[in-house]
Amino acid sequence: MATLTPTLSLVSTDASSDNLNFSVDSTLTTTHLSQGPGKIECATGGTTVVTSQTNIAYVYFKNTGKLAADGADTTNVITLSDGTNDFMVLGAGEFAFFPLKGSTTLQATSTTAAVVGELAFYTKA
Repeated sequence: MATLTPTLSLVSTDASSDNLNFSVDSTLTTTHLSQGPGKIECATGGTTVVTSQTNIAYVYFKNTGKLAADGADTTNVITLSDGTNDFMVLGAGEFAFFPLKGSTTLQATSTTAAVVGELAFYTKA
């Protein structure tokens, strides 16, 4: 077994009338690193990035904002779905860390041209 500690910090002096400054973290127990971290090409027709697993998977995914063909900057978004239902859209440079329900396949689809994504996922113990 392994321990994974994700931390989220939100800090701003101008997002609201009050300063924003807080951080949350959690300690997650995982069986092992299942994949990544690494780069993955997200095609316009959809790319399966996590295959269906029995247990929950903790997923890190980032839209690098780079085209797969030549590495040029792009504003293409990547949509994450279970293959049928879209549940997240990441613009260039945006990322997410989330638990993916067991027995769910994760697909990443780019809007108009293949985009490079970053992916890592860990299986919950």
